[in-house]
Amino acid sequence: MAASLVFALGLLGVAQTSLPVVPVDRPIVLGVGETALAEARIPVRRHRLATVPAPSEITARPRAPSRGEAAELSPWIEVVRADARTVTIRVPIFGVRAGRASLRFGVEVHERGSDDPVALRPIVLNITVQPRAATAAAIDEQVAAWRHHDRAARAAHGALGPLSKTLDPNVLVAAPPSATVDDDETKPLAEFLGHRLRATAARRALRAYADDSDPALAQRAIVAVGSLRSNAVDTKIIDRVANAEAIALIAEAVDDLEIDAAMGYADALLASERLDPRELATVIALRGLAQLARGEEERARRALGRAFCLVRDLEVDVKRPWFVEAIAAAKDDERCPRALAVQKVVATRVDGDDGPRLEVVATFGPDPYQLVTKGKIQLWTYEGSLATSMSATALHVAEPRIEASLGGIDAERDGYVLMKIFLEEANGIEVASLGDPDPLAVPVVGDQGFEVPWWIWAVAGGAVVAAGATVGVVALSRGGEIDRRIGPVDVRF
Repeated sequence: MAASLVFALGLLGVAQTSLPVVPVDRPIVLGVGETALAEARIPVRRHRLATVPAPSEITARPRAPSRGEAAELSPWIEVVRADARTVTIRVPIFGVRAGRASLRFGVEVHERGSDDPVALRPIVLNITVQPRAATAAAIDEQVAAWRHHDRAARAAHGALGPLSKTLDPNVLVAAPPSATVDDDETKPLAEFLGHRLRATAARRALRAYADDSDPALAQRAIVAVGSLRSNAVDTKIIDRVANAEAIALIAEAVDDLEIDAAMGYADALLASERLDPRELATVIALRGLAQLARGEEERARRALGRAFCLVRDLEVDVKRPWFVEAIAAAKDDERCPRALAVQKVVATRVDGDDGPRLEVVATFGPDPYQLVTKGKIQLWTYEGSLATSMSATALHVAEPRIEASLGGIDAERDGYVLMKIFLEEANGIEVASLGDPDPLAVPVVGDQGFEVPWWIWAVAGGAVVAAGATVGVVALSRGGEIDRRIGPVDVRF
């Protein structure tokens, strides 16, 4: 026979973090981020009871719970005591933000394995949620509590049988119907929900402390929240939404300190390879803020540096003061006075035993945080087809560059070859290019080469130079001939 669910506080050994108990028939005062247990006694319809059930023989279910702006209810109810006349239950309440809330719900009490309620009661809670100040000791206490109860919840979840496949070990959920719970699952299920409640309470307290007016304490709480790994992120939504919406989801997760979600969404979007350079820079910056929240300051500094070296006028929509300060510091980074771009291309003809080849060196920068990991150097014919292409690993030396030795030197005409250069980051997303969409005519000369004029960067202001910019270079005309002129050459950086 399926067992009923046990939620007796004294029996479960989950009092590592004590939660205040308040009666439901009095006004309730909570602090922001605080969790309390609202206790109620529910009369039993005695004519429906054959015997007096123990708490282990009773299930209490919430009916149509409401949710307020300032406070909300837990999705499940703890049964504490039972006698011939009443069943005593406790309903966890979370303080969300300062203000007042009136929460309404009903409670059904059932005997073991029965869907016929033996007790019903409507309950109204009048709640006031007040601001709550953080202290270093309170932050450390909540971190310790979360770790204890999270570990215990996972252990209890691991002891469940088939039921474990339907319950997320990271989330506090409503108790499943007793008919779906086997006898040997009853105790670990009750322990799982009890410990998961207290882990959730600790996380909510830390989340509230992260809004403290003291910047030092707020930062300490943010890093504390960031250290609480849930490993429960469903990133499939990123595949179903447009880039702008996906980036907004990441920014929201960062500001809400849902750090695992922010990292998961960012990694999924980066792996999709569907970002343009500005979108890429935004995602990299948001991921850097998530790393900052995890206490990974050096990785965060590197990520933010990469973002602003890629797009100098980048705007990142975050609201937390610590994150806003980190964005401002990255924007003022003097290591990147202009945006990352291909700076110089040198093409040298080499006549070897196996015929002539073209040794190409394309330098780029500034890239002090080594965003570029690889690139492609392409040689095009004057008829408009690709002659040869080679991928190259980025060399981060004094003058960062990619190099390639290309065949197809017969594509040379009048001392020039047509080339395209692409730079990519680790996920294969293009971060800069030269000669795209129209190949650029590069002179084949000793140790000279085509160098992007300095005034292009001044005109661009560190931003992307769009197609149609006026550049003094040698370009391929639409008729396939070399055209030496000043005019639009469709160069993008």
